[in-house]
Amino acid sequence: MKNNIYHPDEIFSFLEKAIEATNGRLNVDFYGGGYSDELCAIKRINDFFYLYWKDFEDYFSRIDELTELEIIDYQSFGGNTYIYQVMNINNLEILENDGDIYIVVRCNYTTKKELYSSLVNTFKVSKEKIIEIESGHYIEFLFKDSNGYNHSCQLIPFPINSVMIQEKNNPLDESVSKVIMDMVLINEFKELYNAWLRELSSLEDYINSRQLKNLGSEIRLESERLLKYYILYKHYEMDYKEFEKISSEILSKYSHLTLGDLKKKISTIDIPNNFIVILNALAHDSGKPPMKSDLDFVLENFRNILDENFKI
Repeated sequence: MKNNIYHPDEIFSFLEKAIEATNGRLNVDFYGGGYSDELCAIKRINDFFYLYWKDFEDYFSRIDELTELEIIDYQSFGGNTYIYQVMNINNLEILENDGDIYIVVRCNYTTKKELYSSLVNTFKVSKEKIIEIESGHYIEFLFKDSNGYNHSCQLIPFPINSVMIQEKNNPLDESVSKVIMDMVLINEFKELYNAWLRELSSLEDYINSRQLKNLGSEIRLESERLLKYYILYKHYEMDYKEFEKISSEILSKYSHLTLGDLKKKISTIDIPNNFIVILNALAHDSGKPPMKSDLDFVLENFRNILDENFKI
């Protein structure tokens, strides 16, 4: 069994087989909070994966014949025919411990605009007919399709989003699931750091100026991603209104936030100003050759940010 799966076709096949093998008896923990207690189906439509955890289509087809318990079951989920999570999956990381399998689902950033476009095209519903509800750490989109089925479509909008799927036979507590999801992402940053160290050791001043600048640009990009992740990582310690204000700004300006912007929003991390100045210079044409000593400095500080602020 592969430890990591990246191709969308393979991701879909793996998750489909996991649902079939367990008869949907899977717990799904979402990094931003919340969970679902089963997975009954998965669909793939263009770039999006639809993970269904409630499907009442059978109830809908025999609405006049439902038992009292079935009616209570149906109504307890808002009378929705389908309830599902939509995500643009980047990769799966498969973890195993004493025979138990844990699937960490790493997702790409999805904007509300992108999801609206997909729902309108897929279900032939006008955007004006979709009701949007902010529900804690996710957004719910409610609408009725052309068959009369009610949909509860849920999106976790955070830029760095993970989901963990596990069997019900030995489920981990939600707090442990979060630690595992953190561990997977933090290990990715540590692996990047080690790869940069190896690359830098083979480069020389002046001779490898282009490679040094390219390396600096990559470190700058990943440093931005790390600081955005930090805000989500620390949200459990924040007042909800404070977190909502910060996360809303990140979501609305995600691709435009610079290292300087992020430093202003994070008072709990000691980020040297030279760290930002050097990375900005490496990512732009300063008219001067980059030096290895500058890369050494930013890598040391990147590692310090990891070690001092992400305790796993």
